[in-house]
Parts: sequence; C-alpha cells; structure tokens
Amino acid sequence: MKQNLQPSDVVLIRIRERPAFYAQVGAIVPDVRKGWYRATLKSQFGDIQWILEDVHLFLGQTWTFQGIPYRMERIGGGRKRIREKARVIPLKRLR
Repeated sequence: MKQNLQPSDVVLIRIRERPAFYAQVGAIVPDVRKGWYRATLKSQFGDIQWILEDVHLFLGQTWTFQGIPYRMERIGGGRKRIREKARVIPLKRLR
C-alpha cells in the first residue's frame, strides 16, 4: 500500500500489529545511505527520530527493533490537505 508520507501527515504507529500511538510527521530527509531516510515524528512522548528504509515509510512495510515488529500507517493529511477538502456549510438562524 503506497502512502506518500509528507510533513504534517498524521500516522498511526503499530507495535506487534496493535495500535500503539499517533504521531505527526515533522520531517523526512534522506540519510547518507541510499534508500534510507531520517523521519522525525512528533508524538505525546516527545520528538522521535527513526532512520528507516523507503519501503517502511512510503509502502507501509513492517520493520523490527530488537525483534519487535513496528509499522507506520498514514491516517490523514496535514492541515493544508484537510483545508483543501473542507467545505463551508452555511448555518441558518433558528427562531
């Protein structure tokens, strides 16, 4: 599943295939190794920086830390994309 992660996107981090926490993508910059990226996430636990391969970030594949499987799943776009999809609903005065 292609997920096109961009800064300000909201992601769900799954640990052992169970929902663990939500985070907002702060930045995704290339690492010195080809095909790897430094992803900065903002969560309720503070800022997190992970170095992941492109298949983990952009295709949603599972990776492991110390034998524990993790997966990042895009939930929604950032504010800019949400605003583009939003529409104004006029309110009527009730008398």
